[in-house]
Amino acid sequence: MENDKNEKEKRSVKKKYIIIPIIILTIIISIIVGLMFINYNDKSYDIENVTVFSYFKLYENEKYGIIDAKGNTLVEAKYDNIDIPNPSKPVFIVYSNYDSQKGEYETQVINEKNEKILTQYEQVLPITLKESNSSLPYEKSVLVYKENNKYGIIDFKGKKITNALYNSIESLLYKEGCLIVKKEEKYGIINIKGKDVVKTEYDSITADGYYDEETKYKKAGFIVGQKKNEGYRYRIY
Repeated sequence: MENDKNEKEKRSVKKKYIIIPIIILTIIISIIVGLMFINYNDKSYDIENVTVFSYFKLYENEKYGIIDAKGNTLVEAKYDNIDIPNPSKPVFIVYSNYDSQKGEYETQVINEKNEKILTQYEQVLPITLKESNSSLPYEKSVLVYKENNKYGIIDFKGKKITNALYNSIESLLYKEGCLIVKKEEKYGIINIKGKDVVKTEYDSITADGYYDEETKYKKAGFIVGQKKNEGYRYRIY
């Protein structure tokens, strides 16, 4: 009987030694999967689908203004040009007083009442898309702002999504929702939520052009290049 009792105790101890590592391993795997899920969600973003077109350009006497969907004039045609980044939102970038020496216009942001908005920033501009599937030519949920000669992105209410950290911010060919940023002569990618997609440490970045009928260019990756003594080295990111 005593031997049977000892054998049971030994088996019980062995089970404990086996179960504890399994529990620890399960916890570790759960943590890793959780972090991967969080990281994925952190970098995910949605492209706004504009279904209501409320604002349109008005062109009269070689000047531009704004009309609503009923044809009512909201802003008189007095500007050299106007950009409407998202025709469902009353946020318009207007251009006037061209400086031929600098090759630049004076820009302002106005609303449907012709009131200046987003005046806390040195300059606010739309982000022109490059070869996207969008029927609209601009990023529809973010704008570029300038502060202390650096650039960042804001939403249409003027809330900062990123600080002004970059020398330039542009759209990436084919990839709506992804922006190529330049900082200290190096390039990286952020998304429209301001999250780093590719660290700002490469000498060149392009989209790889992957396309399918269902997701269009959404799953396209990146070709990053770094300059070496022997020339550029490229890899798929």
